[in-house]
Amino acid sequence: MIIRELPAFALPERTSDATQSAQGFPNALVLFAGQDYHYPEHVSPLSIMCSFGGTSEYRLRRKRFLIDDSSYLILNEGQRFSTTVHSDVPVESLQIWFQPGFAAYVLRDMVTPSDRLLEPDQPTLQPVLFFERTYPHDTILSPHLYRIRSVVAANLASEGWEEEQYHVLLERMLYMHRSVASEVERIPGVRLSTKIEIYRRLHEAKEYIDANIGERLSLGKISGVAFMSSHHFLRLFRQAFGQTPHQYLTLRRLEEARRLLSQTSLSIAEICRRVGFISHGSFSWMFRRRIGSSPEEYRFHSRQ
Repeated sequence: MIIRELPAFALPERTSDATQSAQGFPNALVLFAGQDYHYPEHVSPLSIMCSFGGTSEYRLRRKRFLIDDSSYLILNEGQRFSTTVHSDVPVESLQIWFQPGFAAYVLRDMVTPSDRLLEPDQPTLQPVLFFERTYPHDTILSPHLYRIRSVVAANLASEGWEEEQYHVLLERMLYMHRSVASEVERIPGVRLSTKIEIYRRLHEAKEYIDANIGERLSLGKISGVAFMSSHHFLRLFRQAFGQTPHQYLTLRRLEEARRLLSQTSLSIAEICRRVGFISHGSFSWMFRRRIGSSPEEYRFHSRQ
């Protein structure tokens, strides 16, 4: 199924939970654009969420995720979330939905020998739970997401082609999940359950930084999101991500500043304020030190 407008189940006059329980979510490719809308909270299928040309905000429980051209978001089946876009220009949203149980079938066929799959008594299906977080665009899943976006936008998708995409995407998602498992193994701890919990908390704090780069964020405030002491959090964050929280925050602020300089006509002073720098002077100094040119020079050359 290909959907090219706001999915009806998310509209206020529809009871989305009843729709899901009665019909289940289908496999679907959803591609639409808008610049000022809000989806009320509704139940999610297993989904991949992408945004192009701007930022979309997803709220899941009390967590806030921002996705743009640099990232995508994975949500597990049955989660409740809302979506908001407020932008001066249309933001394109690509969502891929997977019907209930589809991931378990793909996983079974990936890990079970072929001769075993030919037997009448099939192996038991194991539920699949992905780490719910934003992922930077990569070389495993992202090229396929870009290709799907291009084909659907050009109205070139056939029914057979579409059907194959869900299998390919889930296989690549499972490969990504395997690489995440290796990241979890590097977290210090004895029990796997402890490692997973630390990994989850660190990424919640990382998502909090991403969603609040324009705010004044102290180490105590960020570590509080992870329910850790400041020193414990600092040590684990540096071990997991290879940089301190402050270094990561600075990097994200400069990345956002580069985007605003190249894609908007906002003044340098306004961009400085939006990305959380205290003064224009400190912003310009840090920008030149890290990027190699002043904000004014970067804007000029990015538009040539």
